[in-house]
Amino acid sequence: MTTQEIDRDHWTAFFDAFSRRHEGWLATIEIFGLEFGDQIEARDQALRGITADVAGMDVPSISVMLGNSDDDRFTHVVPGPVSVRVQEDGVRKCVEIQESGGSTTVLQFHDAPMLENAGF
Repeated sequence: MTTQEIDRDHWTAFFDAFSRRHEGWLATIEIFGLEFGDQIEARDQALRGITADVAGMDVPSISVMLGNSDDDRFTHVVPGPVSVRVQEDGVRKCVEIQESGGSTTVLQFHDAPMLENAGF
């Protein structure tokens, strides 16, 4: 699995391109935090988009929009991101967002047809 650190100056462009290429991919959001432990925020929800609001912001943020239909849209906001890393193994992709408070949000993606092939 290869890991790439995304420079803060490129977060907006990176997430715009990533969102276009992976729209509809199924995503699981897991949060690792010292204060509240490990939690799954969403599981196997279709990616609608990821945005980085960093330019000119007192507290930058990264927003992840998910939802399998228009009725169940969900937005997870990562406040105060300090680093973004992407891991890829050819089929699966993982985005790790480190917060200034020490928590890490992990987004795991896989293409929706993988579920059909797995017999789900």
